[in-house]
Amino acid sequence: MILNNEQIKSIATNCIDVRTRANGRVEFIRFTDKQKEVYKNRNFIGQPPCDAGICLDFMYDGEIIAFEFDIISRTSRNFLSFDLYDGDVMVHSLFTYTDAEGQRQFFYKFGEKKERRVRIFLPFSCGIELWNFVLDDGATFTPTSTEGKLKYLAIGDSITHGYDTHYTSMSYATTVARHFDALYLNHGVGGYVFLAESLDEELPFSPDVITVAYGTNDWGRYLKDEEKYRAMAMEFFDKLCAIYPDAKIFGILPVWRADEDRRPERMPFTRVYEILREVYAAHGVAVIDGEKAVPQMRTFYTDGLHPNTIGQHVYGQFVIEALEKAGVHKK
Repeated sequence: MILNNEQIKSIATNCIDVRTRANGRVEFIRFTDKQKEVYKNRNFIGQPPCDAGICLDFMYDGEIIAFEFDIISRTSRNFLSFDLYDGDVMVHSLFTYTDAEGQRQFFYKFGEKKERRVRIFLPFSCGIELWNFVLDDGATFTPTSTEGKLKYLAIGDSITHGYDTHYTSMSYATTVARHFDALYLNHGVGGYVFLAESLDEELPFSPDVITVAYGTNDWGRYLKDEEKYRAMAMEFFDKLCAIYPDAKIFGILPVWRADEDRRPERMPFTRVYEILREVYAAHGVAVIDGEKAVPQMRTFYTDGLHPNTIGQHVYGQFVIEALEKAGVHKK
């Protein structure tokens, strides 16, 4: 059987909407139109439509899952993956490329027919349109219940977005969401900084837990201007805390970067940590010490800035431990 667009929408999670495009295919939405306009006005065009964190989540008693897809937006990363889980275990990943040589069909067949929870995590590195979603004829599927689940909002830059994990479901933010089996919105945007205007009071998502992981791109933007850096971070948290007064908010300090001691035109990176701790304290925001989250070794990074697959995984485990110590638990 081929699912119609409403059926696909019923199994889509970790997004705020699923829309039918002019060609009849579906796309997945993680930002409001207002937010996308803010990003567009600052030349962040390719990143917001990407499908970071978005998941197709359903109970299914058949064997075959197949669909077709194409790329409608992309980041600077030329690869993508779809990760398929049988229950809590990843059993398949389609890794391919966003250029014309990349594969555009997904197919998997389970070894036996039985009811199982299926989750398919969509690519962080691009936005897709999807069609011809095929399941076994005669099989049954139902959306996984979301009743009462923890709601988690992850805000940040490219590292939150998911750069540079080989497996899209192993970014630190998605790792955290999987651990708590949370409903989750990934609001990471590659290259982004503290900017209060990017927050939308009308976002149709009411998080219980929020993590914010900006700061490293701001270091490059404001150079030695500590007051501007502080002011932009303060303004961001003023608005965030006003919008979500009941959420548990955590500020993640930037992870280590290999060039932090080779940028004489910028403030010492240690000042970034000090300023952010001041900002977090002023807003009653709990601190997660990102400086300790990923080993300070190039083997855990792709380029000395973005954690690789293992770096992202280690980062996620560090954040999970910090959240649990602060009283966050799976609902």
